[in-house]
Amino acid sequence: MSLTNEAPSSTTVSAQLLNKALLRSANFYEAKCFKDCNIQTILGVFIDLFGTKLLKTSSNEVSKASATMISKIDLNKNITINQDSIKALSTALETEQDHMDVDLNLTNTNNVKKIATLMKLLLLFPNEYYEKNERPQVLYLVTCVDVWAVSCTNADYLTRMKVCLMCRSLQLRFMQYFSVNSILGMDSGVLNWIVSSGQRWPLEGDKEVETVKNSLEHITNKLDLNILRRVIMGAGAKTPDAQSVTYLKNTLKQRVESLDENASKNTLEKIIDLLNATNSVLSNRKQSEADLTNIVYAVEHISKISKFIDSSLQNAKSSISNILEEVKSVSGEKPAFIAEHKSKFETIKHIFHITRLLQDYARIVGPNVDDVISAQNLSQTLTDLASPFIQFLQSALVDSSEDNDVLNMTTEFIAAFCSILSRYQQVETTKRVLAAIWFVYTLVLNTGDQEAIETLSNAFVSWIQSLSKEQYVIVIDGFVEQAEQEANNRGDVAKEQHHLVFLSLLSLLLKNCVDTEKSRLRKNIPTFVLKLSLIAGKTTSLKYLQQMLKLLIQLTIDQSYHFNDYDASLVLSCLLQVAHPTALERFKGQINREIAHEIFDDVCAVLSNFVSQHKDQIVYMMPPFVALIQSLLHCFKSTHVSLVSGTNAPTRKRKHNAEQKPSNKVLSGRTIPLLYEFTPLDDTSAQRFARVLTTIPQKQYSTSSAKNAKSTQSLYKIIAKHTPSILIEYFSIQSNTTMSIVRPSTKSILTQALYDILDMCSDTDRTFILSCLDGPGKSLFKSFYTNWKDTHKYTGQ
Repeated sequence: MSLTNEAPSSTTVSAQLLNKALLRSANFYEAKCFKDCNIQTILGVFIDLFGTKLLKTSSNEVSKASATMISKIDLNKNITINQDSIKALSTALETEQDHMDVDLNLTNTNNVKKIATLMKLLLLFPNEYYEKNERPQVLYLVTCVDVWAVSCTNADYLTRMKVCLMCRSLQLRFMQYFSVNSILGMDSGVLNWIVSSGQRWPLEGDKEVETVKNSLEHITNKLDLNILRRVIMGAGAKTPDAQSVTYLKNTLKQRVESLDENASKNTLEKIIDLLNATNSVLSNRKQSEADLTNIVYAVEHISKISKFIDSSLQNAKSSISNILEEVKSVSGEKPAFIAEHKSKFETIKHIFHITRLLQDYARIVGPNVDDVISAQNLSQTLTDLASPFIQFLQSALVDSSEDNDVLNMTTEFIAAFCSILSRYQQVETTKRVLAAIWFVYTLVLNTGDQEAIETLSNAFVSWIQSLSKEQYVIVIDGFVEQAEQEANNRGDVAKEQHHLVFLSLLSLLLKNCVDTEKSRLRKNIPTFVLKLSLIAGKTTSLKYLQQMLKLLIQLTIDQSYHFNDYDASLVLSCLLQVAHPTALERFKGQINREIAHEIFDDVCAVLSNFVSQHKDQIVYMMPPFVALIQSLLHCFKSTHVSLVSGTNAPTRKRKHNAEQKPSNKVLSGRTIPLLYEFTPLDDTSAQRFARVLTTIPQKQYSTSSAKNAKSTQSLYKIIAKHTPSILIEYFSIQSNTTMSIVRPSTKSILTQALYDILDMCSDTDRTFILSCLDGPGKSLFKSFYTNWKDTHKYTGQ
């Protein structure tokens, strides 16, 4: 079967199936007879196909030039690339006329499909499989195939797009081997042409077309960014590479000089890639070493971009104001009206994105940037734009929350707004930025768009890390006021989304606050935790409870906040909301087995953090701490099989009892209602719980400098007084005649952890445990004690 044909079915032996089977075998990499010829054979088919068929059917100068280059590849020689070897292709790309619509040719479409099949074979092999001499050959070939596929206009565009996607994906895989002595590294015009090729594809299509198009756009931008980064690094080296310097100059000229008020989406995306690459390289340089005469700072061209953005922001302000007036006048037709301005929203989104990158450039370069761009003007323009933009959002996005164009533009606006340099932010500006973030985050969270939420979160994090001390005071005070407001509205179901926004932003603030301001933030932790606990006791949103647990994990593991006894007691009180008696009713219909396991694991994580990081504080609240651990033990018990199936009952009755099993569960005093429906939990949860138990005996050396700080030995003794209660609870469960922990694997996991708890118990404690158990419980404990003594207890030998 030919390599260029797809396998008709999975039962047919084909090159693809053979390779897939071989690639899954480690022996394949040692089979030299395959390794020496596989890649060479596939490349040979490429060359032969272009030389015998595709060169003849190429209909324009670009496709002919690329097909000719492929057909002349000699696999027995190393690829050498210079300006002369790619001159024909460069000339064809420069002089190419605007493409015209042509009739599709079935033969050409089939030829493109054959190329697609060969590309799939190349993608099948891992990078390590390619020999050193094969990598430049493959990169040379796929670049030419990429250009050929784009210019082959008389073939099906979806198939061509897939070929381009595979070519660029393969180039990205080999990016670590990128060299300026390659087609894309030799002539900036080729890269510029490939990045601009997205304009050739249809604006709209079916779902598959849209998916492939979006993937191709993403991969292309990523390829562009990576190549530009490597070129800029070469141009900015201690000994600058001459080819990289020339390449960078040409790239700057090609991309910046095409900027005008009618700049296309593709033009703006190329500027975004250029700025991203520049910022990425410059971020690794010290501000004190900034030399604005160096080509990597691109001072002249950055200044032009800045002027273009300043003008574009003014135009965006006018456009938003005009659209706002029109939106108010067409209240009944807002969705249709918003759709009419789709292209304008997309352009404004890119303008905001470039603005953010310019602000990042200004922050990286430092104060000297004022000689390059007017960062203060950009900041002022963004601030002036905030009011009309927020008004527009209130009129448009609220009624069209599923409109991705408005949502994406909104996200980029906030990201740009957050990027305002702190030295240009006044007190009022800080308040407005926080208010704008809060408002837009609420709207975006309602849509559930994770990409937009992530962008906003990153923008907020970047903003808070650039604030001054005075601005931190304003932000923290704002959160304290909001916490009070959220707690006052805890019984209002309509405000639950606001609770989630507050919780999400508070979590970001606590996690990403600069170290110098954490002491200021720590003073307000009791207020935050208390308000969160009040809301958790009333909310009907399970998502809120889950996010709250994540925040508690974050708080308890971060020692920079230095809990005192009162702080720790509030955190434990907040954690106990999981076991609230009304939780099951409030979260009815929202919880499933997977979520139940996740909640259990998060509770265990908080408890584990407590005993490992905050032992100094936990000793003062051992009773509720131990009580929660006792309740968690009940999450592993289940009804005895004989009682469920009715071993001594008739067959029909046993079946009926088995069907009624879920409804037979009866809540007991120690049970956590929210989790009990999904008991017994699995062994993974048992291991998480066992980790909490094994952490309790571990000695923590106190880092507290307080005068009343307890010694490690004192902490151990205080905790040891309460550990018998854990063993009493376990053996009380196991001696129960109807429900106990019966799964052998779970019992084994818990038993090993409980041995560590028994290590802490004295002879008096063991006597006390026996006195608290009934007959069966005493027998079980004695057996447990014997095994502990024989297999676990340290005897000094």
